[in-house]
Amino acid sequence: MKGIIKTLAVVLLLIFAVTSFVACNNSAPENLAGEKVVFAADVDINGVLGASKNVDAYYSFGADLLTSLYASDNAMISPLSIYLALSMVYNAAEGDTRAGMAEALGLEETELNLFCGYLYSYFMENDENTATKIANSIWINKSSSVQPKQSFLDVNSTYYGADAFRTEFNNGAIEDMNKWVEDNTDGIIKNMIDQLSADACMVLLNTVLFEGIWYDNDNGGLYEFDRVFTHADGSEETRTFINPFGKMGRYYYSDNAKAVRAVFKERYYFLGILPNGTLDEYMNIFDGSELKQLLTNYETGYDVYSSVPTFEYDYSANLNNYFKSNGMGLAFDPAKADLTRGFTVPNGYNPYISDISHKTNIALTRHGVTAAASTKVEVGAGSAAPVERPKMYLHLDRPFLFCIIDAQFNLPIFIGTFNG
Repeated sequence: MKGIIKTLAVVLLLIFAVTSFVACNNSAPENLAGEKVVFAADVDINGVLGASKNVDAYYSFGADLLTSLYASDNAMISPLSIYLALSMVYNAAEGDTRAGMAEALGLEETELNLFCGYLYSYFMENDENTATKIANSIWINKSSSVQPKQSFLDVNSTYYGADAFRTEFNNGAIEDMNKWVEDNTDGIIKNMIDQLSADACMVLLNTVLFEGIWYDNDNGGLYEFDRVFTHADGSEETRTFINPFGKMGRYYYSDNAKAVRAVFKERYYFLGILPNGTLDEYMNIFDGSELKQLLTNYETGYDVYSSVPTFEYDYSANLNNYFKSNGMGLAFDPAKADLTRGFTVPNGYNPYISDISHKTNIALTRHGVTAAASTKVEVGAGSAAPVERPKMYLHLDRPFLFCIIDAQFNLPIFIGTFNG
């Protein structure tokens, strides 16, 4: 691995398909992308990324998606990756298909592209950001009868920095796409694509790489110690724990949970959320409003002691059913999907979304957090005199929820659960 820690790498793959495909020989990809806009530093980015409507929509998107996938297991998604990639697809949609995607994303056209454009700009062009790298690319099947409009490529280049490549969809193209993913995740994710369906006309790839180190970490990492972790069924297991939180003077809370923060050396923090009851009960009520409370409500005047187990797990999920039932049903319909804003569609052809899937990996260690994720969407076509303070113990020693969050705007990049 490069450096000390790679906290998170995310890949989002969208494949647009139609009903026909013509196989051709191999050729080098041709880059068609227009110029990317670099957002000026004097623009009020706070007014966009800090706007309550935008933030609330983003919170709800991530929280609702995770709760729909949770099945009393370890589950992790990257709302940032999925949100950006689906927003790019939104620029191809028209009519009721467009309205349905806006419902799923929670924002309308003008505010959506502006918000996502600033998300991309904020994470990619902020000189103080050394932890996050986002990349987007669009791969076009040169032999398909359905081709994207230049306006679609331009808006995604302008707002999302997306490169666009036209190539033959064969084994050589798969190798090129996999290499692009591997390069943009520092080698964490390999062989993202095994094969392309016969009717694929476009592939959209998104990667997010997050690299961070615990703030209090020295060269040797944080001190490790043994502690008992109690599983949901009551069974106990001795695990290795660390304390990246320090001894804090505050904790965060809602009516249903308490939370503690551990900061990274960069402008991010890890939020560990311990439900008042069981994690299964909590996931039935966890939503964007609950997340917002945990990020804003806090109690001071305590000496807060906390710890978290080191862990690693893989997770994968298909997202089709969730998005079909949350506004995007038409986008999956081969006959009714309307993506004509983004594609030139000859008679007898119709592009549609055929698959959306997400895959992640996370490892929390004494040095920091390492993780990787991929998503596939397939489209057919100061101090004072010491005072004795009450003590608060918030050890994450039973099933809990966690987030990795940007500290300036409180935007979660990753949300997940740990059951042991």
